Amino acid sequence: MKAVMLVGGYGTRLRDITGPDIPKPMVPVPFNEEKYPLLETVIGNLYKQGIRDYVFCTGYKAEKIEEHFGDGSEFGINIKYQGGGETLAPGAILKQAGRFIDDENFLLVCGDVYQAVPIDSFLDSFYSNPGLLGQMAVYRNVDELSSTVPNVAISKRGVVTDYSKEGAKGEITGVETGFLAFKTSVLDIIPEGNAATILGDLYPSLIKEGRFGGFVTDERFFDVGTPERYRLFCDYVKQENIMPLSLMGARG
Repeated sequence: MKAVMLVGGYGTRLRDITGPDIPKPMVPVPFNEEKYPLLETVIGNLYKQGIRDYVFCTGYKAEKIEEHFGDGSEFGINIKYQGGGETLAPGAILKQAGRFIDDENFLLVCGDVYQAVPIDSFLDSFYSNPGLLGQMAVYRNVDELSSTVPNVAISKRGVVTDYSKEGAKGEITGVETGFLAFKTSVLDIIPEGNAATILGDLYPSLIKEGRFGGFVTDERFFDVGTPERYRLFCDYVKQENIMPLSLMGARG
């Protein structure tokens, strides 16, 4: 199965840490006296669970990511690149990336968010309901994320009933972690054009049809979009000994 990685983030609020020339997925994360890009930590978690094939949807400073990872062979993985993220909305770039997806299903992962979702259990849940076209991982321990409001509501049957950045309402609520699975056929739902979005076009369509599943997890996730969250994640990496991709695979 391929993992499509959304790696076009600017990291505007992290400029004091990264400077202006580093995209958000490449923010440096310390590990054993060295520093590695955040994206290596995210992919390292996928790698140790068996994911070897990737499509990077790039945007801001795409060359920095491509220079570091290349075709992935040095890391023991395979990478294809879909550019255009600086001029295309996320839904449009995802639709174009479909040319690299030759399986019935694929993972969609935010490359600047670390999440320790157990992939086998996540996919077992997705496959167990053939009526679903997509599924998102939802973190339910919202109280630990003091600045985050629950943006997903799920029914007791495990189907997403509401998605709202202002706060979702429903039977079970939590926070989307940026880790999803889709049937490749959903790419046909995304409208043509440069302005198509994932949140505004794909999500509402699947929710309306009742074909978007929610996988509830207690596994912590980290969006390092602010200096405070970045520091929390760096502490977590040290505490849990989270290994970057460079120390696995072909390089490891």
